[in-house]
Amino acid sequence: MINALTGSLDNLDTVLASVLDDGWDWAEKEGKWSIRQVTHHLAEDCNVYTFIIERGLGNAWMQGVLWRVSWQYGMVKSAGVE
Repeated sequence: MINALTGSLDNLDTVLASVLDDGWDWAEKEGKWSIRQVTHHLAEDCNVYTFIIERGLGNAWMQGVLWRVSWQYGMVKSAGVE
């Protein structure tokens, strides 16, 4: 899951890097979202999902699930869950 998410973000970075300065407000047709609006929407969704993932990791840590695999504990600890 982590690899898929990371790969998707890498692909998104590549696509967004190819958008010219004057291309951010382009939309397929009138009334459709521009590249800028879609990018903003994706950024907001990432914030929501980050919160959900952090909450899940925190709950797993509190239940002792993450103690079974040391690298997972390191992820939670680095996220500030103590």
